[in-house]
Amino acid sequence: MTKVWKKIKYEISLLGDFAKLILKLLYYILIFLILFKIILPFIKYHMPKNLGITSYESISSFIFIGFAILSYSIGKFFLKLFKTKK
Repeated sequence: MTKVWKKIKYEISLLGDFAKLILKLLYYILIFLILFKIILPFIKYHMPKNLGITSYESISSFIFIGFAILSYSIGKFFLKLFKTKK
């Protein structure tokens, strides 16, 4: 199994900076979507039913920002967790 990871690490090292940036962006977007799909039903359940559209929009923007910050921090935690020290 370590042989496979070495091959994958070698192939990623051959990529350019832009490709590495795109892969990192896709990594954070994937974490964001997973959090969004898991946590959003709980948030919808606890929201009051008689909200106006303006208050709903302001609450949803804070929820979106919260998801973005949470996904970034979870992504950084996973990178620290799986990064090996040499």
